[in-house]
Amino acid sequence: MKRFILWTVSALVIIGGLATLYVAMDFPPGTKQWALGKLQPLQAWFKPKPASKPAPKVAVVPPAPKPAVVPPPPAEKVAAAPPPPPPAAPKPEVKPPAKPVTKAPEKAPKRATKAAEKRPVVKKPAAKKAPSPKPAPSIRPAATEEHAWQRWNIAPYATSFEEACRKASAAIDGFDKMPAPVREHFKKAVGEGCEGGKEAWLTPNMRLEQMWSGGRNPHVMNNEVVGNLPVLRSPDGRPYRPGTVAQTARTAQWSYEFEGKIYYLELPFVCFNWAWRVEAAPPAKVIEKCVEYSFSAPVGGQVIWSIVTTTGPLPPDACNAQKQGDGAWVAWNGECVVCVTPAGTWAYIRSEMGAEAKMPHKFVYGVTHTRQTLRFSTAIWNAMVQVCLVDPAGKQSCGVYMFPKHWKQRYRVEISDALWVWDLNNCR
Repeated sequence: MKRFILWTVSALVIIGGLATLYVAMDFPPGTKQWALGKLQPLQAWFKPKPASKPAPKVAVVPPAPKPAVVPPPPAEKVAAAPPPPPPAAPKPEVKPPAKPVTKAPEKAPKRATKAAEKRPVVKKPAAKKAPSPKPAPSIRPAATEEHAWQRWNIAPYATSFEEACRKASAAIDGFDKMPAPVREHFKKAVGEGCEGGKEAWLTPNMRLEQMWSGGRNPHVMNNEVVGNLPVLRSPDGRPYRPGTVAQTARTAQWSYEFEGKIYYLELPFVCFNWAWRVEAAPPAKVIEKCVEYSFSAPVGGQVIWSIVTTTGPLPPDACNAQKQGDGAWVAWNGECVVCVTPAGTWAYIRSEMGAEAKMPHKFVYGVTHTRQTLRFSTAIWNAMVQVCLVDPAGKQSCGVYMFPKHWKQRYRVEISDALWVWDLNNCR
């Protein structure tokens, strides 16, 4: 058995060597075909498992054992032989390793592309912008240019009430949006000792037109809104419901009404930052039980006026008064006992009011202010008021008559200057 195995191995070695020489050496034409025809049966007989593939493919497979089986002498012959051109058979052996090499770089860019595509997803720039809703208080509603005054006493304009009062005049001059007459009034009212100020409170959401800020660079801030600083607990520790209690700033306050508006000068005690605000003046309160009759008269002249009724004198009343300009109300005065109404005037009056018309009230007084106002009770709605003017040179105007039908239950009546006629020859 051992001899058989040895004989078989020797035969295979010889056959392999001959095959190698056949491939490497150049034989005469037709020799190679004859040798292959003789060797093919032997190779097929010694192969343990015949391949199902065609013979040409079996001839290509043997080169695999070249490095392990070929003995040293044939290897030297191969090295000594001149290098032939590369045969066509080994080409398919080179292609298989090339495939995995070409596939690897194809996969690498695919992975890189996937990573590149994933990078913007990981960054998520939209998520970083999520906190942007915080400034929505378009809160500075940009829109309005208003700023909330929430950090109280962070930059005080003065360190004490006394110092703030000494700096009051300069601070008021710095309010460039405040009308000049209002600034002058406040400077006189405040002085250097802050006299006359009353205690008040700055409540949340109250709008300040201008406010001083101190610190290293004192300056005036515009459109400051008092912040809403919540108070969460009572002094004894009891919790308050959210949004029900807020802080207020105590202030010394001066006010002045000018051109239909009320101006307030504020000195908060929390920081001594002078500030001011303005509100529309409330409509003048009308005492409906009094009727006012106003007109203009030449200063230095006289006003002659009377009341005509059909029931006798008007009853006494607190509304029966008169004033000149913005002065105080005083009772009717200057009753005239020598005033005589011309006959033609009486005829005109009685044509409107009847034969029972009488003149129980007649007055005359000197003019010190242009604007004149006579005041009556509502009983005047059933009576007539007659007014004549005399200028400083003694020239008299025609009378202006206010009959009962003209009152129409009005509490304010203004006589136009165009109604005065200064030619007695053209009076009605």
